Amino acid sequence: HSFPTRRSSDLKLAKAGKKVLILEQHNKPGGFSTNFKRKGYIFDVSLHNFGSIYDNPSLLNIFNELNLFKDLKFIPFDEYQRVIFPDDDILIKKGIDAFINELVKRYPEEKKGIEKLFETIKSLKKEFDEIEKLNISMDKLITEYPLLPIKFPLLVKLAEKSFDNLLCEYIKNEKLKGIVGFNWQICGLPPNRVASILYSIPTTNLIEHSGGYIEGSSQKLSDILSQKIVDNNGVILTNTKVEKIIVENNKVCKVVIKNQHEYYSEIVISNISPQTSYRLAGISEKKSDKMENSLSAVQLYLGLDINPDKLGIKNHNLTVFYDYDHGINYQKIVEGDYEKTFFSATNYTNIDSSLIPQGKGILTVMSLDHIKNWEDLSQEEYLKKKNEVSKIIIKKIEKYYKNISDHIVVSELATPVTMKRYTLHPEGAIYGFSQNIKQSGVNRFSQRSKIEGLFFTGSNVYPGAGYCSVMTAGALLSEKILKL
Repeated sequence: HSFPTRRSSDLKLAKAGKKVLILEQHNKPGGFSTNFKRKGYIFDVSLHNFGSIYDNPSLLNIFNELNLFKDLKFIPFDEYQRVIFPDDDILIKKGIDAFINELVKRYPEEKKGIEKLFETIKSLKKEFDEIEKLNISMDKLITEYPLLPIKFPLLVKLAEKSFDNLLCEYIKNEKLKGIVGFNWQICGLPPNRVASILYSIPTTNLIEHSGGYIEGSSQKLSDILSQKIVDNNGVILTNTKVEKIIVENNKVCKVVIKNQHEYYSEIVISNISPQTSYRLAGISEKKSDKMENSLSAVQLYLGLDINPDKLGIKNHNLTVFYDYDHGINYQKIVEGDYEKTFFSATNYTNIDSSLIPQGKGILTVMSLDHIKNWEDLSQEEYLKKKNEVSKIIIKKIEKYYKNISDHIVVSELATPVTMKRYTLHPEGAIYGFSQNIKQSGVNRFSQRSKIEGLFFTGSNVYPGAGYCSVMTAGALLSEKILKL
């Protein structure tokens, strides 16, 4: 069940001399952090933008401590992405000030509000960076840091506000609100539902530094972490699904895999969802059962006989929205209205040539989705719908990548059912628990379970979803365990 991004905890534990055993239900290490091959094309399952390693102190510490730079090459992006709305076409260049200037240029009457909004966001980020330096876990922050409201007033003030609440304090123009809130898909919720802090800080980092990619795909990261675990006497078993977590006197003692083989341990780190983990332990736990899951996704992987550059778009990432109101965009996703759901197209051809046959190209097109749009279908109905949705997506992107349908060699559609099958996330949720206000920050699920020795990591716990966040969660958890 393990994701390699969680393996920052496993590797730290292995390097510290702990005996580490990873039980992975898939046939290769990685979960979402893997790739697959079709007709010579290598498709990254999920990684579009890793974020910036060098400008993220927590992540940089992890990479340095685990000596990952020796084996991994980071490819920085020169721009963040191009975003298209009904009446706006914006290239979001590197640098938050460049973004501010572009917004003022387009909406000069909102200049004062734009500047004040981003002054607030920059101040918020400074407070967050200071908390990072404290190196204190979020679940202890409030109880062990009584000066929190005085030293970090913005964090306290905005903790219970949506990003839309923050926007409305400074911006009046509805189109401008839509543009500023363009990045909500990385959180899985529209501005009126996503926590202001959760949206503001990652988005500011991404625009400021543009982010980048791991050469060789996310599978390269998975493989390097896995190899380092093995080199430190750890063991990784694939095709090994955990069927039970055995608990005695409220203490975890062993896990049972599908052939009834047992592995004894006083510590179990679960990267699957807490509600599933508790069920495997035979325990009813109301809090996890009541948590809202995030959306899932639909993603079309396209192998082309030509570089997508030659079809009209040269940006490595293009996102298209059909409405400025992200509440409407979100509703189209829930309803399964694929004609009007936003899409984000990533051109891997110019990012990492090692993935692609020479002279050819890879384009992946994703949008968020809900598993209810795909459940309760017969196999025939499911395959028919996959074909129909693939055609709709190709038709939508052909407006920007001219005549792309004439150059498709490989077409593979992943649905929420696919996400659920390969990761076992309930409802195929790609962000774990939904990152709404009540489930973010200090309200994120605790890494400590109510069973002694059972811990949670991954996207369900603090800091949340995303490669950088879950690697940070893994590192934080390993430090907790090493102090036991």
